[in-house]
Formats: sequence, structure tokens, C-alpha cells
Amino acid sequence: MLNVSFWSIVFSIIELLVCVVFDIPNYANAYYICLGIFSFVFVLLKLNYSLLARVLFFTNLNGFIFFFSLVYGKNSGYEYLY
Repeated sequence: MLNVSFWSIVFSIIELLVCVVFDIPNYANAYYICLGIFSFVFVLLKLNYSLLARVLFFTNLNGFIFFFSLVYGKNSGYEYLY
């Protein structure tokens, strides 16, 4: 789970940089929140609070899949990416 949370942080940073480069502030704000929660999950895993970390991780992941599929629309297939 530690590797998964690390790679989630890396991909969130990449997506945040894409949003900043292409000047998409609404998505960038969502990725700031996502990055903060994934970082907190990483710290919780390092401190050996695995149950709380797993709950936060999957809640965050499913919440952002729901958010971006609403924003991008049904035809974009964003939920199939995950």
C-alpha cells in the first residue's frame, strides 16, 4: 500500500503540473486537495495507521473519480481510466 500511495502522489503532481501549464485553475484546485490527502495517507502509512490510511485512500480515489467523471462528462470515459 505504501508504493501505491507514493505513486498516487507522483501522478497527482504530474496532473497538477499539467493543469498549471494549461491554465486550468478549477482542476488544479481539486488536485491540490487530492495531493494533500494522498500525502497525509502516505504519512499515516509510515506511522503504521494502515486502516485509517486505507479508508482515506479509497475514499479520496473514488471521490475524485466521481468528481472528474461529472466534470468531463459521461462520454469522456474518464472513469474507465481508473
